Amino acid sequence: MSTQPGLADRHVGRYVLDDLVAERSDTMMWRATDPALQRPVGVRLVPLTDSRCEALYKAARAAASVDDRRLVAVLDVFETDEYLVIVTEWVNGQAWSDLLTERWTAQESMVVAKEVGLALEKAHAAGVTHGRIRPDSVMITDTREVRLRGLGVEAAVWGSEPPGDPKAADLHGVGALLYAGVTLRWPCGPHGTPVAGMRPAPVANGQIPSPSAFEADVPPVVDAICAKSMLTSQGSEPVVGYAGVAECVLALDHALGKQPTSTEADEFAAETEIRADRWVGRLSTAAVFLFAIAGVGLLLWQLLVNNGEPDSGSALADGSASQVAPIPPFEAPLPESSFTIASAQDFDPGGDDAENPDLVEKAIDGRNKTAWVTAPYPNANMNPKEGVGLVLDMGTVRSLRALDLKLYGSGSDFQVLTSKKKPKSLDNYRTVAEITGAGNSIKVRTSKPVRARYVMIWFTGLPYDGANYVGGVRDVKIEG
Repeated sequence: MSTQPGLADRHVGRYVLDDLVAERSDTMMWRATDPALQRPVGVRLVPLTDSRCEALYKAARAAASVDDRRLVAVLDVFETDEYLVIVTEWVNGQAWSDLLTERWTAQESMVVAKEVGLALEKAHAAGVTHGRIRPDSVMITDTREVRLRGLGVEAAVWGSEPPGDPKAADLHGVGALLYAGVTLRWPCGPHGTPVAGMRPAPVANGQIPSPSAFEADVPPVVDAICAKSMLTSQGSEPVVGYAGVAECVLALDHALGKQPTSTEADEFAAETEIRADRWVGRLSTAAVFLFAIAGVGLLLWQLLVNNGEPDSGSALADGSASQVAPIPPFEAPLPESSFTIASAQDFDPGGDDAENPDLVEKAIDGRNKTAWVTAPYPNANMNPKEGVGLVLDMGTVRSLRALDLKLYGSGSDFQVLTSKKKPKSLDNYRTVAEITGAGNSIKVRTSKPVRARYVMIWFTGLPYDGANYVGGVRDVKIEG
């Protein structure tokens, strides 16, 4: 039991503190539970006497205003009598720094850099910066998604790196991640901070040599992207840098889409299975290692990032957008029983009105090994669609209090929508819960019974399956 002031009952706001992961720089980091949604969250506690509290609070509010699947979600931030409390999404995975025990291919490294760049591009459009991109700022999830954490917050704690314009620091960070992936060296420069466990790249006349100076098989396009994005780069001849992260993302996108020569294509085809096994094996091993050995390390870093909004039990009090809707105080429910689901139907209003309709019965057949899945998408948010859904019909109006969901993949964003009558459009549904970054199993509760016949699981963000973004439902129970 904690003896820290204000934590005698292991509660802050509505959150239950489960495990004290670490105490660092006068802050405490906990793995906690949100009983309203019965899911783990990260909670960081900063004493109100800490001089960084104001900067952290502002950074948390700013980070919470950016809605992008690639960013680890900021859920809540508030003050108690003793602490600034920062609540974040819990991500199952491992820091990229822990996975860089061997070189990643240029393609793999460019994918990581591009995903981080896309997250930063969305943040910059909202007027928010990260300011301190490092390999441990990047999470590779158990489903092989790339997630960026610490938006604004890490810079508020440790300062921008490189110092100066945080947007320029973000652009530098994208190139530095690419550099690290293909060389296993961190280009911190003469005044930067090294990354623990990674060799610093040497400095010549205040500049960092190109990646190909260390690894002969690094393609010229990687040298060029690093030279145009990093503030400490050194190419064979002077280059004009990118104007911003968006230009760097376009260059990475072009490089990843460039067609190989016939010889390269033959070599790639011969190695495809090996590369796929290597990618999945590396990340699967990381997931096992997380639980077996490095669980404490992951929990530490997981809790270091992102932040949400004031008020001890709600989301952003001043109307700023939050990724998770405010949840009223949770009360323990009476024993629940499952309702019969009479039928299921796919819902695809933004497409051709069909989202794998032949698979919908697999979501309600009581078997976890079968599933209704979405079509594969090239991006998590299914742009230009707003989403896709699965509609469940209980046959009559009932009072529901919870959904017990087994999902396809880990990391889905979805809403639970309800209606007493069969709706004609999405606007006719009532939203009763919003979930960000769900694991492959989650129980969603309502604060009070909801009368409905139709329940829809409306997916707005899909997890990555190694090739595309695909979500779905393996099993669902509606309880009341």
